[in-house]
This record gives sequence, structure tokens and C-alpha cells, in this order.
Amino acid sequence: MMGLERYKKVLRGKAKARFLLAKKKGLLKKKIKEAEKAMESCNLCERNCKVNRMKGEIGECGAGSHWRIFSAKISKYEEPEISPAAMIFNSACTMHCHYCNTAPQSVTPQMGDVWSEEKAAQWINENAKNIRCVIFSGGEPTIHILSILKTLNKVKKNIPIAINSNAYYSESAAKILKDIIDIYIMDFRY
Repeated sequence: MMGLERYKKVLRGKAKARFLLAKKKGLLKKKIKEAEKAMESCNLCERNCKVNRMKGEIGECGAGSHWRIFSAKISKYEEPEISPAAMIFNSACTMHCHYCNTAPQSVTPQMGDVWSEEKAAQWINENAKNIRCVIFSGGEPTIHILSILKTLNKVKKNIPIAINSNAYYSESAAKILKDIIDIYIMDFRY
């Protein structure tokens, strides 16, 4: 894979993961505030439903204020350059593809368990020595930006972070993710 030079430096300990650099500069806390604001009138995907997810309203994606995870596991079956990877599968999605390989859990948020950011960070920290990166997947992870950022704020390990997305997220979400995510894995939909 081209463009993974920085990622490889992080793995060798020659560079810091982007979220750690952002945390050191105070940028991560700023991005958390931006994500909170985006969720008050949700514009994280192109559906732009404007519900107040911070108050528990449910967006068109099915997500509310609570982060639901339907699976967390170490996978050796991702792209070879990033395996083994810690996979965190988020419930809820901006699309409802009939061919989805993670349905029904990915499109039915109630099927996931509510995870705290502390629990997710603990799971990442405990597994960091056995992985090459953390991949937030789904469902669609970008609708859970706030929980992901709060989790990363508690992660201590220098580990690259990836987003595996359907790419149906807003420019606002892209700006929030900028300078936090090391690897973008796009599963384009039609």
C-alpha cells in the first residue's frame, strides 16, 4: 500500500500517532467540542437530519447519544499491512445496504451494547501490544465521532488509528477527523 510511510514510522516508534500529537497540542479537546456542537444539530453525515443527539434524539442513521458497539475483536484478516488490528464495530449506519456483511447488527443500533469511552480505551490499551492499529468500523463510525474522540483522549498507547467508513459523511465530520486519524479505509457504496 502506498502512502503508509508515516504509519510505518509510528509502528517503529519513530513517530507519534496523530491523535497523540493532537492531544499534546490541545487540538483533541477542541475537536471534542466541535463534535459535541455537530451532534446538537446533527450534521455528521450527508443526510443532515439536524436532530439533537446530545439530548438523546435519534438521527436517520439510528444513532442517539449513546455509543453502541456490537463487536470488538482482534482481526488477522484485514489488509496485510495493518493486520493484526483491533476492530471496534459501531452500531448504526448512514446507509442500509441489503448486502451489508455486518448486518443486522450494524444497522440495528439496539443490537449493540452501550460502551463507555473508558471501557473502549481500556480495551485498546490492553490490546495495543498485540496489534498494528485500531480500526473503528461499523456500521458507520463517523456518526460516533464524539465517542471515538473521547476514547482516544483516554488512550495512552502510541498506536495508529484507522476509520473504515462507507464515505457518506459530511465535510464537517471530515474536518473534525482531520489530524486525528492515521488511516482512512473507504468502502464506497452506490
